[in-house]
Amino acid sequence: MGYRAELEEAARWLVSIQRPDHGWGLTAGQASSIVNTAEALYVLRCSRRFEAAQERAVDFINSNLFKHLETLGPRIRYVAFALFAMSVIDESRRSRDLIGRAKSWLLDAKNEDGAWGTEAGDNASTLFSTFLALWSLQRVHCDERDLLSGYQWFLAHSSDRGWALGPDMPASAVATAYAVIALARSSFATHDRVSAAHRLLLQTHHWGGEEEVIAGTVWKHCTFAAVVPALMALGELPYSKIVADAIVYINKLRSPHGGWNETEPGVGRTVRAQFWSVLALESVDRAFDPAIHVLRLDQERTGAALAEPEFVTILPRTKYASILPAKFYRALAYTSLAAAALVLTGAQRQLERLPLRIDALAALGLFVLAHVLISRRPKQFPAAARVMKWLVAIVSLMGLVFGTDLATIAAKAQDIVVSLADRLRS
Repeated sequence: MGYRAELEEAARWLVSIQRPDHGWGLTAGQASSIVNTAEALYVLRCSRRFEAAQERAVDFINSNLFKHLETLGPRIRYVAFALFAMSVIDESRRSRDLIGRAKSWLLDAKNEDGAWGTEAGDNASTLFSTFLALWSLQRVHCDERDLLSGYQWFLAHSSDRGWALGPDMPASAVATAYAVIALARSSFATHDRVSAAHRLLLQTHHWGGEEEVIAGTVWKHCTFAAVVPALMALGELPYSKIVADAIVYINKLRSPHGGWNETEPGVGRTVRAQFWSVLALESVDRAFDPAIHVLRLDQERTGAALAEPEFVTILPRTKYASILPAKFYRALAYTSLAAAALVLTGAQRQLERLPLRIDALAALGLFVLAHVLISRRPKQFPAAARVMKWLVAIVSLMGLVFGTDLATIAAKAQDIVVSLADRLRS
C-alpha cells in the first residue's frame, strides 16, 4: 500500500474515534487534549479528506485552548501544537482570530533569555519548548526579528556532538533534529553548527523514541518524526539511503487495520503514532520534485538493469565510474593475458632489440592487469583463465630472474632434453 492510501486509512481511523466533544485523546476513549487534537487535525488535513471532521476539530481547539491554559497551566506545548495545526487550515475557516491570539501569547511567553520554557515566562528555557515555539511561529510567518533570540539560544546551547534535550542529557539525534528544523528556516541556515548537525544526522541508526520528563507528563519524542523532516529541510535527497532506512522503519510500524502503530511493540495505534508517521512521510512527499527526482529514479532503474552478469561496473562512487559490457570486460582480460604471453616469447624483438628483462617486466605488468580484471569478477571467467594467468606469472618471474625470454628457456629446455637422450643412447 502506498503512502497516500495508508494516510487515508489513518485518517479514516481517526475520524472513527473522534470524541463527542470533537477532540481526540491519545487513544480511542481517552479524554480529549489540545495536543492530540492538533495532531489528528494535521493528519486529516494532509489526507485532504473528511472536511466535516476537520471543522469539528477546529471548533474544539477554538473552544478549549485558552480554557486549558487557565485550568491546566500556561503550557507552551498547548499553544504551539494548536498554532501548528491551525496553520495548515485555510484562512477562510474560523482560524485567523485564534492564530492571532496564539501567536501573540507565544511571543509574550518568552523567558528573559529569549527562549521558552515548559510554561510561559518560567525562566527555565528548554530545547523542546523553544523548538515548539519557533516551529509553530515560523508556520504563521512570524517576523524573524521576533524569533532571533530563540535562534541565538539554540546556537548558544550547541556542541560538537549536536544538541541535547536537557543539560543533564546526552546529545541525541532527535534533539539535534529539533534544532536543525528551527534553524534551517532562519538566516542561520548556513551556520557551521547546522552543517555539522547535517553530518551527525546522516549517522542516525536508532529510529525509535526518547523520553523526557516535563511538567504534567513523561513526553515521548520520536526520532524519525524529527530527523526525516530535518534532513529534508537541509536539502537531503528524498531517495538517499538514510531516508530510505527511516521509511523502512516506518513501514514496519504499519497496522494491519490501517495507519501506523507506536514505536514500542504491543502498544498499537495511537493518535500521535499517526502524526509522527505522517509528519515524516509528508516531508519526504513534499520534497520529492518529479521534474528532478523521477529522472534520477529512472537513471537508477537503468543502472539496476545494466547489472551483472551482462554488465560490469568499474570504479563505482568515483568520478571515473563507468559500465562496460561483460563481453568487452572479458575480452580485455584475455587480451592482456595474450599480450603477456606474446611478450614472453620475445616476438616483439623483431622491431627493436631491448634488454631481456624488459620482456619479463612488461609481461608482469600485463599479468597484473589481467589478474585484477579476473579477480574482481571471477564469475565472468572459466577456471582455465585463472590457470593461464598464473602460468604467465610463473614464466614472467622466471624470465625476470634468469634474464631471458620464453623462447630461450624453451631452447635451453630442448637442449637439455636432447643431451639427456644422447646420454641414454650412449
